[in-house]
Amino acid sequence: MPCQFPSEGRVLAFVADLFKDINDKSGVAYFRHCYTVMEKAEQKGCSKAGVYAALLHDVVEDTDVTFDELSRRYQIPFEVVQLVDLLTRREDETWEAYIKRVSTSDEATKIKLCDLEHNSDITRLKGIGKKDHERNERYVWAYSYLKRR
Repeated sequence: MPCQFPSEGRVLAFVADLFKDINDKSGVAYFRHCYTVMEKAEQKGCSKAGVYAALLHDVVEDTDVTFDELSRRYQIPFEVVQLVDLLTRREDETWEAYIKRVSTSDEATKIKLCDLEHNSDITRLKGIGKKDHERNERYVWAYSYLKRR
């Protein structure tokens, strides 16, 4: 039986609602980041599961939603949840270990590259400090690591 995807509109509304009161470092609604990563993933030829995972990539890491809830309560297909799982950094996981785990999947790698591209756009920041430079150095390392794999 083929994978049943919920409507894109329903998933967009779900993610927008989850992040409705959260802004990014520049004060823009955080949902825009998720949406932009989804658009980039679509442009880079990700599968439908990859496009949905791109939209959902920060849901488990940044909200109280669990993988089980994504699957059961919100009826997100297993292959999407698997990708979101790969894209979710664990609390006790180093940045390097996380990026290496992402690199085990071509689709997760494509999505993470989209995420890193958007996160690395310093024009999104109001002011750039030492922490921003350090974070960007991590992003540059991760991007080059994932591009080489």
